[in-house]
Amino acid sequence: MRSPAPPQQRIRMLLEVVDDEAELTHTTEAFGERGWPVRAAEPAERPASPAPRRTYLVAEVRLQGARVRAVRHAVDDVSRMVKRAGLGVWVRDAQLIRAPREVLVAYHVHRTNSRDGDGLRARALRWWRDRGGADTGRIVRTVPGTGPEEVLADLSGRRFGPEPFDAAAHGVRVPSYADPRPPEHDESPEERRVRWLWLGAAGAGVLVAWICGMALHWVSGWWRLLPALLAFAGALPMGRTAKETRDRSLPVQLALGAGFSLGIGALGAIMEGRSQGGPGMWLGGLALTGIILFTGFGVWMALRGTFVVRHSAWIVPLGIPVAWAMYAWLGDFMHAIYLDEFGIPEGTVPLEGFWRYPVATLPMGLALASALIFTAAAGWLRHFHVARGENRMYAVSVTVLLALTYVLTSVIIGAERAASAAGQAADAAQDGRQPDGYYGIQGTLLCVTPVRKDPVPVERGPIPRDHAVLSFGSSGDWIWLWDPERVRDLDDRSEAGIPDHPPAVFAVRRGDVRLEEAKPSADAQSPAPCPPATGAEKTTS
Repeated sequence: MRSPAPPQQRIRMLLEVVDDEAELTHTTEAFGERGWPVRAAEPAERPASPAPRRTYLVAEVRLQGARVRAVRHAVDDVSRMVKRAGLGVWVRDAQLIRAPREVLVAYHVHRTNSRDGDGLRARALRWWRDRGGADTGRIVRTVPGTGPEEVLADLSGRRFGPEPFDAAAHGVRVPSYADPRPPEHDESPEERRVRWLWLGAAGAGVLVAWICGMALHWVSGWWRLLPALLAFAGALPMGRTAKETRDRSLPVQLALGAGFSLGIGALGAIMEGRSQGGPGMWLGGLALTGIILFTGFGVWMALRGTFVVRHSAWIVPLGIPVAWAMYAWLGDFMHAIYLDEFGIPEGTVPLEGFWRYPVATLPMGLALASALIFTAAAGWLRHFHVARGENRMYAVSVTVLLALTYVLTSVIIGAERAASAAGQAADAAQDGRQPDGYYGIQGTLLCVTPVRKDPVPVERGPIPRDHAVLSFGSSGDWIWLWDPERVRDLDDRSEAGIPDHPPAVFAVRRGDVRLEEAKPSADAQSPAPCPPATGAEKTTS
């Protein structure tokens, strides 16, 4: 039987069932397998005019996700389940159960000091006690409005736990961060809405004060007066929602809120003064934070209570070797794409196997980010009951699509990055500059000089004598070289419509030539020059 995930929403349903003992048994078993309790409906819950040969049950369906569309999702799930099982069950009534919410105040029991007074030592002991330093490790929770005297009387009149309560040696306190009179207690729906509006306004005021503090560095002159005044726009909501001043007079609330606004604005000004990043950096940071929160919560909501989480003990060890093999293959693929842009065959360039992993890190990371965002979107849809998580075909299709998206995204990003890096290296070689390395592949401009007067065998020759060629090294007897000047000729011939032009890459035996590093080009817009050389060569195909 599947282990049900902790529910967030409970929906009570009135089920109309065929009045048959076997049908009732099958219905109870089917709901029990899903972790949904079933009982017989009480007389007050039954319809006033029941259908003939029908009986009624009450089931409690438990779902994860938001309250929005939860009842509709539960009814659809039950309807699909009874249809697959072939049961004579119909949902006649469904209602969302809202559990009563009770706010409690926590009193911490602490040891008292018999030498309380007004001296410095007594004040230090009281400060230490108020910060939890003298707590005994016992917490008593009670309804708001209960005073410390009532809590002490309650503790003195009963015994609980191994350490008895002694009114002469113990006391109770409410932590400074807690609210002894939480406003959630006994508030009406209208009061709750008003309180949330004030909290939202206070949060917006914090953000406005922070932005206005940074804006002092973005404007000059009298324009600085505008953000300086707007920074106090949220002073009243801040003072009204703080537990220390919510019951005080309006001037006190405004004074406390103005102090908060001033401190937050000063913090924003200090941060902007140190970073000097401008509004674009901070807006980008806020957007990135929002994306991270959206992705994190979405992935959690997509995976909780799923097959992947329940069987992660064998899915993770099985997936690591597959991901590692994909990692290595992508690195080799990107190196091959880079060399192919120059027409150099794969395997003819010396390359350490270690570099296949750094080159594939960024494409794999970007692909993983896109896959996580896709998963997060599915998780949010699941949370609001738009995507039916119980549909196996839906889960399988999403998993397959997610895997394909991850693989294809990593391959496409890797190929584009490798081709872009090769293009930059080619441009540098054509301008007479030494190109940058690419994860273990280092191109070098070399001057090629035959070491003998006899003709030199050349694959796809001839050998250029007046300018340098690009080399990435050789792992065998032959070395492949890329001629940047020949690329210019290829472009000219292509524009002229000449189809049979020689390729830009050629190969020679390493023992037949001498390779010397070329000096940079003087004008930085033409291939690096080479000193004149004498010799003969023979072109072979």
